[in-house]
Parts: sequence; structure tokens; C-alpha cells
Amino acid sequence: MVFGSGSRNRRSVAAARAGAGRQVGAGRQVAPRARAPVAKPPPVAKSPPARGAGRQAAARSPSRRAARAKPPAESPPALAGSKRPAADPAPSARSGGATRDGPLSWGAFEVACPLGKGKFGKVYLARTRREKYIVALKRMDVAQLLKCRVEEQVRREIEIQSRLMHVNVLALYGWFCSPRSVYLVLEFAPGGELFTALERAGSFDEDTTAGYAVQVASGLAYLHSKHIIHRDIKPENILLGQPGAGSRGGPVLKLCDFGWSVHAPSMRRASFCGTIDYVSPEMARHETYDQSIDIWALGVLTFELLVGDPPFYRDKKQKTLQAICKEDPKYPKGLSPGSIDFMSGLLHKDPERRLSLEEAKRHVWIQICLLDKPAA
Repeated sequence: MVFGSGSRNRRSVAAARAGAGRQVGAGRQVAPRARAPVAKPPPVAKSPPARGAGRQAAARSPSRRAARAKPPAESPPALAGSKRPAADPAPSARSGGATRDGPLSWGAFEVACPLGKGKFGKVYLARTRREKYIVALKRMDVAQLLKCRVEEQVRREIEIQSRLMHVNVLALYGWFCSPRSVYLVLEFAPGGELFTALERAGSFDEDTTAGYAVQVASGLAYLHSKHIIHRDIKPENILLGQPGAGSRGGPVLKLCDFGWSVHAPSMRRASFCGTIDYVSPEMARHETYDQSIDIWALGVLTFELLVGDPPFYRDKKQKTLQAICKEDPKYPKGLSPGSIDFMSGLLHKDPERRLSLEEAKRHVWIQICLLDKPAA
């Protein structure tokens, strides 16, 4: 997700970074394939880090949510005969990944409609010409990346995501570039953003939320096993994959957008980044932190899915950070004791006292919600 792009107005703790609009629409799921090691992304001219204050978010109340809500996505047209965007001249040979016909390039794909648009480019529905695999083709403008000084984050995103293979992590099949554009060949998630689904529903019931929470926990556990901290878990950075293949017949959730992710074998970092509403107390206090900031974010995510708003939202960013450090969440009436116990275990101010991801997946509230229940 790009900070400052599209209709989203979530507050971030850093300036805009690389990416394009999220995937929206419907289509055939990509068949997973064994991938050869991906080549290192091409060097890009370095520039000073981006500066500037993050965006100011509107309160997540029904009235303000309606102003931010995205229109329902239309079904994408058939690939055959679709109008294609113009290809870049003189495509570069630099790429990661390949088809049976050689290295990846724009000509290896049949490109249909745009799925989304962001500050740095667009995401297109596409399919490989030979294998007929449906993919999402993310096209980013090089001039815009350099102008906003986010080329290092794009490089890091490619290096990290290209080496991940897990059912709850969006696959990056490969990348290629031209003098004008950088392209990412991504797994297509037909359900679009979890954020969009939350905006439409307002909030989710406990069974649905528990099914989503356990999938996010599984994806995070995989990342942490690879010494990767995501650092920007939120509904905008989670996509809905194949319907019916997730918990209790729901969609498979896919963690995406690894621009703020970091490979940290020591699991200790100090950078202040991500999204204000999801910042952990230790990051808000500018202390060093480890992978437990993702566990805190899982607690915030669970609260937002159940209630419709983040637990520590205030009208000013500084007040939000103070609430994160000093206040306890205020749980609305109607939430079950089990869900409150689950969130409280994730939202400890002391990272040493938070539930582990394995404990979260085995929590009694999760287990009860995931039980098969008779139809009402």
C-alpha cells in the first residue's frame, strides 16, 4: 500500500513509499509453481531518504468511513480483445524469473484492465501468453520512484518477497524493468483488500474475525521463522485470495506490501515506521524492538475487525501515540470474554508478556470460533 495514494487516508509515520493500487476484481487463481532463485534487483541511483510528516487520518466513524469508501469493483473484462496499455520502448533485459520462452518481459503477458491505481503506477489483470496463468502485473514509474526517493524500499520489497512461499503470503513470481518502469509479477488475489471488505461491512462477527486472525498469525509466524519483521500489518496490506479455501470456508488471506519489512537476524531494530494507529508502545517510545511489534499489530487488527475502529485512535497523532503508551483499550459491550482475553494477550504494553503467535493460534477463543457450527 502506498502512503498517500488512492482514496485511503490512513496516518503513516513516514513519507510515501513505492507501490500501486491494490488488486480488485475476480479471476482464476494462479497455480503455484516452483521458482528458480530470483536475480538481485537492478541497482538504482541512490538519493537521500524521504522526509516529511505522515498523512493525517480521518476518524474511522461511519460518516467519515463513507467518505473514504471505495466504489464496488466491477468484474474485469475478458482478457481476449481487451485494450492494452502501451508498452515501454526498448525493454531492459534485467529481470528476475522467466517463462518457458525466456526472461520475463512485457510481451510475455496478455494485459487486460487496470485493477487499481496508486501514486507510482497501476496494477493490471494479466495472464502469461503460454501457460495462461492469471497474475497481477504491478507497473511502477521509475521517475516517480526516484522523485519520491523510495527506490531503496522497492529494492528491499523485491529482495524479501521474492524469497517467500507460504499460503498466507502473497507470492511474487518475478520482476523485470525497462528504462521507464519497474514491473512486479504478483499472485492475483480476486477478493481485493481486507480493508475494502471491512469498509463495506463496518465490522465482522467473531467467527469471521477469528478465522482471519489465525491466518494472519500463520503468515507472521512464517515470516518470523525467516527472521523477517513485516512492520506494517493493517487491513490495507492484507488481500483476500481464493474464496472457500480459508478458515471455515472463507477466503485465504494474503499478507502483502513488504516495503517496510526488514530481514533482521538479530531481530532487533530501531526505525520508526509503519502506520500510526498500529505502532507498538516500544516503537512509540523510540526504543529498540523485535518481531513482537507484529504481534501487537495483530491485536490492533483483531480489534479493528471486530469494532470497526483501531483501539487507540485519537484526533491528533501525538495523542494517539500517548494513548498507545499509557492507556488500555476500551472494549465495547457485546464482545465475548474470550475475544477480549485474546486481544488483551496481544496488546500488552510489555512485549515480553504478549502471547506468542503459536499461543495465539491455540487460544481457546480461536478454537471455539473455528469449530464447525450448525447453520442458524
